[in-house]
Amino acid sequence: MKLLWTPALVGNSLALSLSVAVSAAVIIATVRFYKRRRRTARSSANPGQSSMNGEAGARAETGGDPPLSDLLTVIVTTSPIQTNPDLSMLRHSLETLNKVPGLADCTTIVTCDGYQTAHGRVRYKTGRITPEMARDYDEFVARLSREVEVGDAPMRNVRLMIFEQRQGFGFAVKAALESCATRFALVLQHDYPIMRSFDCAAALRIMAGPEGEGIKYAGLLSTSTIRPKKKVKSFSSKAPHITEVDFYLETVFNGSVARGQFIEDTFGQAMLSDCKAGGAVAHAKYKAYILNDGLQDPMVGHLDGRALRHGRPYQQFLRRVAASRAATEAESSTADNSSSSSSGSS
Repeated sequence: MKLLWTPALVGNSLALSLSVAVSAAVIIATVRFYKRRRRTARSSANPGQSSMNGEAGARAETGGDPPLSDLLTVIVTTSPIQTNPDLSMLRHSLETLNKVPGLADCTTIVTCDGYQTAHGRVRYKTGRITPEMARDYDEFVARLSREVEVGDAPMRNVRLMIFEQRQGFGFAVKAALESCATRFALVLQHDYPIMRSFDCAAALRIMAGPEGEGIKYAGLLSTSTIRPKKKVKSFSSKAPHITEVDFYLETVFNGSVARGQFIEDTFGQAMLSDCKAGGAVAHAKYKAYILNDGLQDPMVGHLDGRALRHGRPYQQFLRRVAASRAATEAESSTADNSSSSSSGSS
């Protein structure tokens, strides 16, 4: 399988000229790295040259990768929403971890953010909810705690982090990352289920190998990133991603994100300005890319909580997937026709 990496920004977009210029160089370099890695594996090179979480010796002796659960922790963030106290949306998102080999066996940290009660306008983004909504959310957390204690699927490997005060997405992720015992983490929100299988182990092999020095953040392919020539996005609170824990803590949480703030509103804006000014050279230090395995179906989707409440969880999302796929196929067909015309004229 060939993995391509497209440069990503933190919750923002780059102009077409920059995205194309960066993409070409990065994709070429990544394919070369991947091919060299395959040649190295075929020639039975020194196993000490391939290291992941100190498991290189184990891989050499067994002839395979260490378990994904030794390498990766899943982080799922949740907070007050309209569907509380029902667990269906979170339960469904956790169940979809089974779509990726080994992912359901990983430790999963579910963060339950705090809130502020208010009798005025409800602001989910800032954690301001009514007393009635607070009671529903408290009941949601209580039900979740009971299911985690029982430990049946999909709660089998779940650990809870319950915050009394609101942290915001950024600091909830930060707290979870600080408790990770693995080198890598997959960060998801409660309304972003896995839509299909992808080779997570292969991505980690690349990120952990010599070529991975330039890749510390891998956004999962979604409807908004399937067509990267027109939009380059990632790292936002709505973008599921794989990251190297230490790099994320040192780079994103370096003082630019305060408690209660969103990463894309702070660190993301600084990154966008830096990359606009410095182009590919500036982007290189952020080491943020989108994982692309060449398939046109998104790896992750988004559940509409309000639609879910009325029994229509995928209707709107599936329409977006179909539209994105049709647009991509139309672009490919146009490119093929242009190429055939050029060949014929020459």
